[in-house]
Amino acid sequence: MYPTTRTSPNVPDDPDGPDNPNVPDDPDMPDDRNGPDESDGPDDPNRPDEPDRSDDPNGPDDPDGPDDPYKPDLDGLDNPDEPNDLDGPDYPNELDDPN
Repeated sequence: MYPTTRTSPNVPDDPDGPDNPNVPDDPDMPDDRNGPDESDGPDDPNRPDEPDRSDDPNGPDDPDGPDDPYKPDLDGLDNPDEPNDLDGPDYPNELDDPN
């Protein structure tokens, strides 16, 4: 009779795979799959994190991306720091028209 469960010596105990001495571990992917991880992917020293994308998935985020002084905000919110308002003057108590 065969046992109902078997353990194989070929199955690694490490859930993210065997450690390879020629490949460094990814610091943003912990060995513990329930551990912390950055929501915007691994850090690249040659590319800074996006300033409007929070590491915390529940944190603040700018839905239309970073503000560009040559483009109107697509979310319709006034930005007093924008020097060029392409959609006309701002009126109190009204949202900018993105068109």
